[in-house]
Parts: sequence; C-alpha cells; structure tokens
Amino acid sequence: IAPAALPSDVSRTVSTDNIRDEEPPPAEDDRALLDWSLVDELRATCLDDLMWQMLVGQFEQEAERLFAELELAIADQDMQAVAAALHRVRGAAASIGARQLDESLAELEQAAVFTASALVSCRQVAARTIRSLRNTL
Repeated sequence: IAPAALPSDVSRTVSTDNIRDEEPPPAEDDRALLDWSLVDELRATCLDDLMWQMLVGQFEQEAERLFAELELAIADQDMQAVAAALHRVRGAAASIGARQLDESLAELEQAAVFTASALVSCRQVAARTIRSLRNTL
C-alpha cells in the first residue's frame, strides 16, 4: 500500500466515533450479515443468554478498538500498521461469524486504497452486524 494512495486529508475525514454511535442505513436483509452456521454453533456453546451477550459485547469492544487502530494507522500513513490492523479486524469478524464485515474488510484490503467513505461503510456494516448478533437472543 503506497502512502500516495491515501487522501492527504484522511485524518480529518475518518470518523473516530465508536461503532455504536454510527447510524447505519437500514439493510435489506440483515440475515446476510452473518454466517449463521457459525453463529448457531457459538450460541450453542454459550450456557445462557448472558454469556452470549458478553461474547457479543467483547466483540463490539474489540472491533471499536481495532477500528480506532486502523484509523490511526491510516492517518499516520503507516502501511504496516494498516495491514496489521486490517488483519486483526478481519480475524475478530470471522471468529464471531460476521461474514459481510469480513468480506467488506477483505475488499478494502485487496484494493489497497483507503478512503474515508470505505472505512465508514465498514463501520456501518460492523454496527449492523452487532445489532444482528444482539437480536439473536
């Protein structure tokens, strides 16, 4: 990823708000957000709803932290840190069955061009994913 590929004003245009503060647009089918076989498997391993809520809460906190890392790395034009942060966000998404988020991040990773709108779009997918995970109770 070449620093020249980054917009010069990316640090001013990338939101650092928490994921839960993003207002995602309504989705046509939020069921497509998740890998339901993995979500069902994870739910089955949870002893109760409280355990599931804790797992989803941990994912939400981790995703918020990792998106903040990613935004900082982009603003600093630190391409090694960008690649590492993207990899960690994708891993967190894949581990909880956040299929569409993982795919969106993979597209961002493959494009190797980071725009504020692409990152905001990924944050919105993350917010919808978290909402869908919480609604599985």
